[in-house]
Amino acid sequence: MYYGRPKTINTAKPLIMLWVAFLLSSCSPKIKSSANANTTKEQPPQLIFLNYSIAQNSNGIKTVKLLSSKKVEGKIKGGKFKNNITQNDLICYQLKNKSSVISKIVIEDPLHKRVEYLDESRSFKVAQIESDSAYFSIRLQLNPETRYIAIGDNTSENYFLLSKVKPL
Repeated sequence: MYYGRPKTINTAKPLIMLWVAFLLSSCSPKIKSSANANTTKEQPPQLIFLNYSIAQNSNGIKTVKLLSSKKVEGKIKGGKFKNNITQNDLICYQLKNKSSVISKIVIEDPLHKRVEYLDESRSFKVAQIESDSAYFSIRLQLNPETRYIAIGDNTSENYFLLSKVKPL
């Protein structure tokens, strides 16, 4: 009896075919679900920087002018705002329309400054400085619904200045 060489199974072709099938299946385009297509992209948070001038005439009437404004993308990092209101403080309002207030912040009166200094005996003294005109800046986290920004005082419902917010 003659025993020849045992028959070998050729495994190279099935392995190559399996590898090609895997490669083709991994290159197939991904199917996006319709639920993702219906979602709207949210706008990134925005900051607005506002520069104003304020003047007070001899009758005590204040006028406020907007000097410049700039909108940028970003978020305020833990800004601390004044909570208590004194008599001459200003209030900055974010408005949805001309009468609907979204938010407000208190601005210390720019015409009355409190200054600390050292006197001759090297002790701290406090002085109040009053001026007829001044410049001040405001940095706000802009609400997406804001259409107007107004500056007013805390004694009346009237605004010194009402500015329209332009889109970024």
